[in-house]
Amino acid sequence: MSKHRALEETAPGDSARLRPEDLGIGVLFHVLSEAILVVDLRSGCLALCNPGAERLFQLRVEDAIGQPLERFLPDQAAALLAASARPVEGVALLANGALLDVEITLAPPAPETAGYHVLVVRDISERKALEAEGRQRAAQLAEAEHIAQVGSWLWDLPRHQVRWSDELYRIMGQESDRFTPSFDAYLELVHEDYRDYVDRVVRRALEDRAPFSYYARIVRPDGELRTLHCRGSILCDREGQPERMVGTVQDVTKSLRLEAALRESEAKLRAIVDQATDGIWLKDLAGRYVLINPAGAAITGRTVDEVVGRRDGDLYDPETARRIAEIDARILMTGERETYEIVVRVPDGGERVYFSIKYPFVREDGTIQGLGVITRDITERKRLQQTLHEQYERLKELDRLKNDFVNAVSHELRTPLTSIRGYLEFMEDGIGGTLSAQHTEFVQE
Repeated sequence: MSKHRALEETAPGDSARLRPEDLGIGVLFHVLSEAILVVDLRSGCLALCNPGAERLFQLRVEDAIGQPLERFLPDQAAALLAASARPVEGVALLANGALLDVEITLAPPAPETAGYHVLVVRDISERKALEAEGRQRAAQLAEAEHIAQVGSWLWDLPRHQVRWSDELYRIMGQESDRFTPSFDAYLELVHEDYRDYVDRVVRRALEDRAPFSYYARIVRPDGELRTLHCRGSILCDREGQPERMVGTVQDVTKSLRLEAALRESEAKLRAIVDQATDGIWLKDLAGRYVLINPAGAAITGRTVDEVVGRRDGDLYDPETARRIAEIDARILMTGERETYEIVVRVPDGGERVYFSIKYPFVREDGTIQGLGVITRDITERKRLQQTLHEQYERLKELDRLKNDFVNAVSHELRTPLTSIRGYLEFMEDGIGGTLSAQHTEFVQE
């Protein structure tokens, strides 16, 4: 009996009499690890399935035969039964209810398969997972490039093809659908003052098979100038010939401006600190001087370079160093600033008095990283205060002596003056005789 005759005599759904050999897939049916489903177009049910289908769908072959295709491929069954010949991706419904990513290929029609569709179902869940992971990583890379403002590129040297990342298009001010990247096209964007330099650096790197790094300025389509830091390296094939060049481009325009502004600010601040007559310094948690101005270094009788990196015990007498250590420990423990006066023995053997403001030097996260000090020599002021105090005490003594003298004189003159006043009153009353008008006027006054 011919194959056509056998197929014609097979009743719909009666797959017991249908064999893979009747469909011309005898060897493949048993060898392929993919699932092979033979669907009877008259009923839409499975007429045959191979051991690969048993493994994929996790059920026995005898349990699968006769079931509708929708039971196994719920989303693609209608399209497959309508003879969609191209491979499609979809999901398979497993016996335990789980869904699995699969690729379904419809075998080309043949006389032997008239009335049947032969489907090859391949598990692509691992590939889909890898693709999803790749997309996620690509998205994370794009986000990281955007945050860091770093674009990436790849130059396929044999094929003369260059690929830019989305962030690189943004940095260069170009649109991916209007600009075709290439090394020559990139050079056109480089400012003319840097163009030859960039060309030499890249070509030398190709000759030497060596990494490269350079700074250059570009002109964006809107005329804005940007400064870029470009890095690259060469990847060679097995014969040692350059195969690809990969690299990154970072827009450092803002950072360079900030660095310049910071350097200018630091220079101004340093000039102010260096010219200040007050001593200014910073110490780390170990008590080492990490910064000091000339006025501060002069207190120790040393230069700035001689003080930086040393501790108080190396610079002052033991008693002064001990007192400073006590103050430092208290401030580090409390986190509060203090003001105090301290007497320091200077190198010439004398003593100087300093008024100091000492405070904890704090990081952005709130942790203490050292101590800052501003100190002023108040020796002369203290001497002036002492002199003024001594003069004040002398004036107080003179005032006391004056009061004592006045009191004594007043006491000594009180009795004679009383007698004189009495005689004048007698004369005014005429007891001693009549006074002339002029004498009366004198007595009354």
